[in-house]
Amino acid sequence: MVRSWLEKALDRIRNKSPEPWASFEVGGFEDDGRIKVTFNWNKAFIRKINALGFQAETEEDTVQLFFYTAQARPTSFAGEDEGAVSAEHPNLQADTHTLRT
Repeated sequence: MVRSWLEKALDRIRNKSPEPWASFEVGGFEDDGRIKVTFNWNKAFIRKINALGFQAETEEDTVQLFFYTAQARPTSFAGEDEGAVSAEHPNLQADTHTLRT
């Protein structure tokens, strides 16, 4: 997938941020049907997840381990908006784990 110059510029700005951030993007499908996923992150994110105990041979492996362990994947098909998951995490919406088709 070709990324625009604007996306690359945004990544450069984010990489300088002291705040940890990471993202993943579905970029299509492999020949065998598996999903192609691209990960992006900054050094602050690596430091944060390392402090939480996530460590692997490479940063890429560490980020993949974090997202896999966090089970950041759809758990249901789209339905009604369920609102916030909990009072402790009001910005976390239940529909973040919903596959919309």
